[in-house]
Amino acid sequence: MTDVEGIRNLIGTGLVEFLGGFMTAILALVILLKISAVMTLVAFAILLVFGFGISKAFSTIRPIFRARPK
Repeated sequence: MTDVEGIRNLIGTGLVEFLGGFMTAILALVILLKISAVMTLVAFAILLVFGFGISKAFSTIRPIFRARPK
């Protein structure tokens, strides 16, 4: 296998997996919204708050770990 064929296989497989995951996520979102829009929005709000908290925590901890080896 040449390098070009290997890259084409990796990108092709990765692209197929990405599109499959994206379509699955959209389908799951539609089903969740049909079951209960309020519950879906509450779950997304919780995820956003959690993501914001993790972002703040890593922005505080990252400089400490970068300075540690010095």
